[in-house]
Amino acid sequence: MSRPHCVIVGASAGIGRALVGRVSPGAASVTAISRRGDAPVAPNVDALALDVRDYPALDAAIEKLRSAHVIDVVVNCVGVGFFAPIGANHSEAWTDILTTNVVGVLNLVSVIERQAPDLGTFVQIGSMAAHRPSVTPGNECYTASKVAAKSIVEQYRAQVRARGGATRVVMVSPGYVEGTDFEANFFSKSQPPARTDIFAGQATLAPVDVARVVADVVATPRHIEIADILVLPVLSLSAERRDRE
Repeated sequence: MSRPHCVIVGASAGIGRALVGRVSPGAASVTAISRRGDAPVAPNVDALALDVRDYPALDAAIEKLRSAHVIDVVVNCVGVGFFAPIGANHSEAWTDILTTNVVGVLNLVSVIERQAPDLGTFVQIGSMAAHRPSVTPGNECYTASKVAAKSIVEQYRAQVRARGGATRVVMVSPGYVEGTDFEANFFSKSQPPARTDIFAGQATLAPVDVARVVADVVATPRHIEIADILVLPVLSLSAERRDRE
């Protein structure tokens, strides 16, 4: 067995990519999973192309990783959202949102519970949409998916505790985050009557802001479980300021 290992799912962009860059210089080796199979280049980072909606492929991948590594941390950053309001046929978008954001979470926690019941820490990147109504037009299905994902993670935590497990199960729910695939692809399946800035009038976070929070949570002593974190922007920072802080 090798040194403790970190698996980051949804690692090709946004928060996941920022997190790979945050943890890869440390002692742990990293498997960066994404549909595209992209990841920052680093000596201790291996990229793996995998769709979290594919249970058999995910199960086989975790089994293979378990044979080569001591998997210590799994972070799920996968999430999609599209402009798909109630009142028109957005079935394709709704299906993509629900299968990725809900079934994908079910697949991942189910595989972990079966393959890695001794996991040290599981972190799910959620959304403030699970805690309050989204003000983004056309975001109804995404909001519902994040509420469902939060419930799944809470049920997973309860199941771990019921069997006497010590896995820390953490939910990190950020507010608006710029520089993600959510922002880039929100209008890719359907256009509103007048295309709008989805972050108009809102303070925003950067992916690295959320990555810092996740890294800090993982680094806390193992007897502490910080179960539910809301990450809210106080004001939008310029890229130059954010990089310095």
